[in-house]
Amino acid sequence: MRFGFGARLPAAALLAAFTSFSAGHGIPGMYWSAPVLLTSHPAVSSTGPHNGWVIAADAQSRIHVVWQDLRDGNVELYYTRVIGGVPESPRRLTRTPAMSFGPSITAASGNRVCVVWLEALTNRTALFEMHSLDGGIT
Repeated sequence: MRFGFGARLPAAALLAAFTSFSAGHGIPGMYWSAPVLLTSHPAVSSTGPHNGWVIAADAQSRIHVVWQDLRDGNVELYYTRVIGGVPESPRRLTRTPAMSFGPSITAASGNRVCVVWLEALTNRTALFEMHSLDGGIT
C-alpha cells in the first residue's frame, strides 16, 4: 500500500521510505520513494525507545525491517521484508510472556539477517539474538 503527500494514514501506522540505488534512478540518495505502509494494525507499532538500527538492506536490494508491536496484548517483535517497494505480510518473531523491545537488525553476507533485542525478565533485562540464513524467509 502506498500513500501520496497529504494522505490520511491509519492510526499507529509504521511507514518506511527508502532510496533506490538501481540504474536509471538518477544520483544515488537523491530521490526518496513514496512512503510504504508496513503495518496498519490498530495496536501501537514503534521502532523502540532507542531507535536502533531497525531497517537494513541486503545485497539483493531487499529491505528488512523489525519493530516492536502491542497487537497481541504484549510487546512483541515483528519483521517484514520489502521487495521492489512491496512489503510482505508482517511476521511475529517473538512469543514470550516478557516484553520484547529495543530491536536492531542487520543484513550480512550470505543471505544472513540478524536481529538483537531486549527482554524484560522478572528481575533483569536480557539481550537476545536470532537470525535467518535465507534472507528473512524463515
